[in-house]
Amino acid sequence: MNSNKTVVITGAGSGIGQATAKTLAEQGYPLILLGRNEAALEKAQGTLKNPPAHQYFSCDIRKPEKIRDALVKSGVKNLHAVIANA
Repeated sequence: MNSNKTVVITGAGSGIGQATAKTLAEQGYPLILLGRNEAALEKAQGTLKNPPAHQYFSCDIRKPEKIRDALVKSGVKNLHAVIANA
């Protein structure tokens, strides 16, 4: 079980990022989905296995302070992996 191994995925609202999120959610990983399009992230979260286990935050990953803000809001203390897809 991977339920305590949180993974961050950038560019998670579409394409490869969204496909990666689906694969990892099927394996039981809780996810933090990042991207610029909040509506796309919300839609992506809804397609995942166990949607409430995953969070999404709209942010521009070119700005480190925005990533930091998203991670603080998530409340997650430890990350297992980061998939820099964006």
